Amino acid sequence: MLLNTTIDLIKRKKGENKSKLKKRIMGQLLGHQKSKGLCTICLEKMSMENFSALHCGHLFHFQCIKHWLIKRIFEEQQTCPECRQPSKLDEIGTSLSFHDNMDDEESETTDTISDSESSDKSEIVDSYNDLLKKLDVAYLELKNEKSLHKQTKEFLEKVQCENLKLVKIIQVLVEDDEELLEYSNDE
Repeated sequence: MLLNTTIDLIKRKKGENKSKLKKRIMGQLLGHQKSKGLCTICLEKMSMENFSALHCGHLFHFQCIKHWLIKRIFEEQQTCPECRQPSKLDEIGTSLSFHDNMDDEESETTDTISDSESSDKSEIVDSYNDLLKKLDVAYLELKNEKSLHKQTKEFLEKVQCENLKLVKIIQVLVEDDEELLEYSNDE
């Protein structure tokens, strides 16, 4: 009864029949419209019990649309946030109820969407867990590579030190050899 009263009010303003408007509102709530069941003011999900409609048919949380319209009273720009059609506080439809009048087809659609959303959430969680596993593997590989790099760097520094020692020894030997040659030439 409340739904029909509100739809009659909206219908007079918009010129749509009840079933078309009801489907449009249900579609918006269930996420078939571009707002995807979100209040386009606060961007939070609307529940079946927690929304209001303007005469243009767009849906919002009651507090959100009330605040939106009050802010614009003095600017004389009280319009729908989505389509910019003129709207007033007293035109907010707050008595919408689909539970008593929802037919089986719409109920099945809701169940299908819920199952679909559940399946999507499950896929997302699985994908997230797979990515975490891959990240752990990549982290361990990086840690091993880092350790190997450190060992290689230490080995290289050690070899360079030994090389310098050998170069010095060779220089000393060459100098000694030159001295011996000079000494032997002197005798």
